[in-house]
Amino acid sequence: MNLRPFTRALILEDLEVAQQWLKGALELAFPGIKVRIAASLAEGRRCLLPLPDIALIDLKLPDGDGIELLREIKGSGNPLPCIVTTIYDDDRHLFPALTAGADGYLLKDHDQEDLANELQRILVGQPPLSPGIARRVLSSFTPSTEPLVEPLTPRQLQVLRMIAQGRSIQQVADELSISYHTAASHIRGIYQRLGVTSRAEATARAIKLGLDT
Repeated sequence: MNLRPFTRALILEDLEVAQQWLKGALELAFPGIKVRIAASLAEGRRCLLPLPDIALIDLKLPDGDGIELLREIKGSGNPLPCIVTTIYDDDRHLFPALTAGADGYLLKDHDQEDLANELQRILVGQPPLSPGIARRVLSSFTPSTEPLVEPLTPRQLQVLRMIAQGRSIQQVADELSISYHTAASHIRGIYQRLGVTSRAEATARAIKLGLDT
């Protein structure tokens, strides 16, 4: 993690009140920082040049989900630290964000000073996490006694680890030298046996079951 002081920031947020609140927190955390504000994914992409030192990314935006931009940044190997700032504290939003490479996850229920303190943690290599989110992440690593609907096959376990690490269906197919159709079939079977309906639920369920994802 880059330990030099942050001088440029990007806020991806469509609500003006939240924009100013986040801007104030950044200025408290990193005095003198210059802040650019984007209210949409399209505008956020344009604001990546020149590259900021830190980005605060909201999830729900007028033209899509902030996770799209997060995946693009991390998928390109970009070192930009990305912190999700959101109202959503459930697994359905948390785990996809972490899987996409979020460097932190902060809820918009902090006061500005507490938020600034959390943001400063990234300078010493610590992920900024709201207390409730930190507890949720830690609890996810507690093995569950809840049984599977049906046991997973060795191949399904292999595929589950891969999708939990953020690989797409095509990437699973390519790495296992199988067809896209076969990879998709494995994933449908995993969902059925886990009793889930999405990648986020599958990832969370696998961690709770103590699987090595």
